[in-house]
Parts: sequence; C-alpha cells; structure tokens
Amino acid sequence: MAPNLPIDEAHLVASFMEDVAYGIFLVSFGFCIRVLLFTKAGTLKQTKRINWPVLAATLLMATFATLNVSFDLRFNIVSFVLYTGPGGAKVAFSRIGEWVNVMKSVDYVVQTLIGDGMLMYRTYFVYNKDWRVVAFPMLMWAGCIAAGVCVAWVEIMLHNGATLTESRLTHVITAFLALTLILNLICTSLIVYRLWRIHSQVAPTLARPSTTAHAIRVIVDSGLIYTTWVVMFFGTSLAHSNGQYGVSETVVQVIPITFNLITIRVGRGIATGVPSTVLQPANRIPLRIVKEESQYRHTDMSGGEEAAEGTAAFADVSGKREAASMVLQLVQNQADVFFAFLALEVEGLQQPAVEPGEVASM
Repeated sequence: MAPNLPIDEAHLVASFMEDVAYGIFLVSFGFCIRVLLFTKAGTLKQTKRINWPVLAATLLMATFATLNVSFDLRFNIVSFVLYTGPGGAKVAFSRIGEWVNVMKSVDYVVQTLIGDGMLMYRTYFVYNKDWRVVAFPMLMWAGCIAAGVCVAWVEIMLHNGATLTESRLTHVITAFLALTLILNLICTSLIVYRLWRIHSQVAPTLARPSTTAHAIRVIVDSGLIYTTWVVMFFGTSLAHSNGQYGVSETVVQVIPITFNLITIRVGRGIATGVPSTVLQPANRIPLRIVKEESQYRHTDMSGGEEAAEGTAAFADVSGKREAASMVLQLVQNQADVFFAFLALEVEGLQQPAVEPGEVASM
C-alpha cells in the first residue's frame, strides 16, 4: 500500500487546488452576473425581468465559495504560524474539532445542498411542475441534510488527534457523498430523458435541425464535471487517503462553477444553438404570441385579429394546449427560459418577443 500523503502537505496541496478553482469560479461568476442583471446591449435589466431565485442561488453559492477560501486561509495561518506547540503543523491540522475546521465542513454541506436544490428545481420545472417527479430526490436531499448534520457533529465530538480519515467520520462522509451522488444522477438522467424524448418526437417535424441535442450536451457536460469530482472524493474517502482534502476543497468551487456555466451558456444563446431564430414546424403554421398589458392578440393566417381578455390566448394547434400554457407560464414568471425554448420547440411555436439576453436564464 502506498504511503499516505502527510497531513500538512495535504492541506497545502488542497489550498493550491482550491485557489485555482476559486479563480475559475470568479470568472464564471462575473459572466453569470452579467447574464442575469444586464441585457445584451449592456443596460441594466428591469426588475421584473430579473430571475430572482436564480440570482439568489448564485449569490449564495458565491458567498459560501468565498467563505471556504477564507476558512482555509485562517486554518493555515493558525497551523503554520500561530501554533507553537509540539509536533508543529501536523498536530495543528489534526485538531479536527477546531471551529474553523468544523465550519469548513458545514460550508461544504450547505454548498452541496444549494446545488442539489437548484438541480431539483430545474427538474421540477422541466416536468411542468409535477412534484411527483422530484418526490424521491427530495427524500434523498433530506437524507443529505441529516448526513451533513452528522458530519459536523462527529467532527465536534472527535476533538483533537483526528483527521478526515478517522473511521467514524468516514462512514458519515461516504453516506453523504452517496446520497448527493445518487440524487444528481437521478435528476440529471430525468432531465436528459425528457429532452431526449423531445428530440426524438420533434426533430422529424421541424424545418430546421433540432437544437435539443445542444441542450442535452449542456446538462450532461455540467453533470459529468460535478459527478467526476464527487466520485474522486468518494474514492479517496473510502481509501482513507489524505488526498480527499484537496478534492473536497475543490468540490466547493466546482458546484457553483457548473451552475454558472449552464446560466452563461443559456443566457448567451449557446445552449439552444441559435435561440433568436424562429422555431417553426415544417407545415409553416404562422403562430405568434404577443404579450400586452391586459390583452393578448393572435393574428391568424387570413390576417384577421381577435382580442381576448385574461392572462393568455393561444391558437389551438392540433389540440396541443398544454405545452403552450407551460411556455407562457415559464416566460411570465421569469423561470427557466432554457426550458421555455425547448417547450417552444416541442410544438414548433414562435419564440416570445423578448431578447434572449433580456430574460433571466437558469
């Protein structure tokens, strides 16, 4: 068996890995804020056009990513500079019950819960707000909360002379990682399956190549990045290797990076290929949706206009009202415009009259 990496060296390597990842995160965070708060022309969005839940999640993830770097710096200063007892930094790093070390674990748990929560949120929306689809993932998420609390509690009770390789701590860490890994695999698979069904049903009827394949690639890419790091953390934890320090610190930054990448790619129109192009079926039905203050108009093929009071009025194209209703609801509520584009493609409807950069993305 190969010798384990010394604890002090493991923390130095972990600090380097996290700092590199944090730099990548800051770049993605800047672009993400640009997409969420500004139009393509560079002007500030109207308040009603800002996707506040996504913005809140983005800011929360940025806060915990920064906190983790700060806690890591503090722990290094305490261990390498302030601690003057016997054993040096190796002994200082073995004091797992130190408040700063416990807070780093809490930071990791909360960051993971936010990322998993937003993934369930997207799954919930892409399945047209069917809570039954996310019922099991929500149970897994609750299990993650319980396991995360256990991780913090065990660390507090271990006091000094222990590290992450302690067997009692390894059990709860692997339980937490297993739950979040399964949750991510389930939700990502559900989203990809939904998009794949859209692609297989709609692609033959469209006048232009379907863009759903691009959307699937966006989801799969982000899911693979996160899953890869969690699997590495899972493996190093089971192997009782100090290499898990570097992996765990990096995961705290990888979670918001993958989240930001989806927002950026969707907001800049990359995820759906060319979202400014009108999506229309091969039979060229001229259907358009126009949003007005208290009235919506539909212009039919003969050129006549008919007005209807209420929140929406859609043409009934082959009885397919459900997808059109979902589209209007998503766009009006500033929800996931990414999936709104996909829903529009399902029925071959024209895109709502809004700039892709002016609508908050997921």
